[in-house]
Amino acid sequence: MPANPYAGDLRKVTSTLSDETKKIRKSLFVCCLASIAVTLGKLYPTEITALGMKITPNSHSMLLLLMALVVTYHLLTFFIYASSDMAH
Repeated sequence: MPANPYAGDLRKVTSTLSDETKKIRKSLFVCCLASIAVTLGKLYPTEITALGMKITPNSHSMLLLLMALVVTYHLLTFFIYASSDMAH
């Protein structure tokens, strides 16, 4: 008798997502977390050195719009890649 009586009933759970789709999902998660922190926590940066931008209180709405566009882009990309992975 096997040590685990349910060993024959267990199935290995595998992810149907490709590595590329998982990377996009991770990017989407990070973008969403940053957007939530900025929106709900009012954690507006004063400067984005990578882009050479200084953020003023007047430009907060533009920053929110840009973040919404980035999240939308990642969301659409994830849905396209995930649907392609699920179809195969």
